[in-house]
Amino acid sequence: MSTHLLSPVQTITGKGAWRESLPWIGELGRRVFVLGGERALRAAAPVLEALTVQLDSVCIKTFHGECTDGSIDSAAQVASDYDLILAVGGGKAIDTAKAAAILNGIPCVTLPTSPATCAAY
Repeated sequence: MSTHLLSPVQTITGKGAWRESLPWIGELGRRVFVLGGERALRAAAPVLEALTVQLDSVCIKTFHGECTDGSIDSAAQVASDYDLILAVGGGKAIDTAKAAAILNGIPCVTLPTSPATCAAY
């Protein structure tokens, strides 16, 4: 049995790292679907405001619940009109967004707001 591991192409860490990531995000896509938890989206407000100015289209959706087939399908349906998904928050929101990106064949940038051991993945 073989395993295919998808890992980040690039990881940027440190205080204010999000500012450094903005040009890179713009290179990946001009139309971005943002999915994150309510508190995480509030914490990421400066990033989202900067993206709204920089990009052609930014759709922000608050994630509630669990990472299930239904929530993944729902996110994938919305994301189908976008070039990129920006996942903001903790594991449930980020895992849902990553799966939706895979279903759509588009990149996913993660902005973890919790220091989980696998936050970069």
